[in-house]
Order: sequence, then structure tokens, then C-alpha cells
Amino acid sequence: MATSIQEKNIKMITRLIPLVQQKIGPAYRKVNEQDKFLYNNQFRALMIIGNRGRITSSELGATLYMKKGSVTTLIDSLIEKDLVTRENDKQDRRKIWIYLTDKGKVYKKEKYPLIQFEISKILEKLPKEDLDIFFEGVEKTIRVLEKL
Repeated sequence: MATSIQEKNIKMITRLIPLVQQKIGPAYRKVNEQDKFLYNNQFRALMIIGNRGRITSSELGATLYMKKGSVTTLIDSLIEKDLVTRENDKQDRRKIWIYLTDKGKVYKKEKYPLIQFEISKILEKLPKEDLDIFFEGVEKTIRVLEKL
């Protein structure tokens, strides 16, 4: 059984993820719904791949909470739209990387500023002091999570 400190921290994490999805997620949906070119999962996947530069299907599945078969279908649908491509890893033949195509990069480049704008509209409701605390926490959280 976890100690009270661990339980408290785990409860904070389990509150954080849904809060981010609830409060920030609408920005992604709003931008995606402007042209309805992609389904929400396709849009999220494209943005994740674009932000990472490259990703494996297992990493993408873990990020999107999707099973392998569903991720494969998702990636195939993005390949059909010429937004992503698969490429074998040069050192490890078992690993396949997913990258944005030129068309995918252009699409992300068009949509990303709109997402930034929508997120800014959400966050500007907070006072500057809260924003400073929030961004400092986000920066530290990212730094720590990247070590996992």
C-alpha cells in the first residue's frame, strides 16, 4: 500500500490529466472543427507526431490511450490522406517511425497558431500571477516527466 504522501501525489496526478483534457482540449477541438478535414483522434495524432518530430505507433498509442489495432487504423487513415509516412529505423529493423509528410507539416503549420490562439484565450482568464505559477509548474513537470 502506498504511503499517504504517495497517495496524495497520485490523486493529484489523476486530477491533473482530466483537468488538462477538460480545460485545454476544447482548443484543439475548436480548431479541428473549423474544416472537419480530420476526426478528432486523427487531428490529435497529427499534432503529437508533429510536435515530437517522429514517433513509434506504440508511443502514439500510449499517448492517445489506444490499442495497437486502433492505432494502426488511425495511422493508415493519415497515410491515406498523405499526412504521415512510416519509415523503418536504420539501426533496429523492428522499429518503425511515423513522420509527418510535407503535406502534414503544412497542415500542422497552418493549425498550430490557431491552437495557440485558442489556448491563449482560455488561459488569459487567469491573473498574471497565476499564469506565472502555472507555466513554471508546467515547465518543471515536463522536465521531470521527460526523465521517465
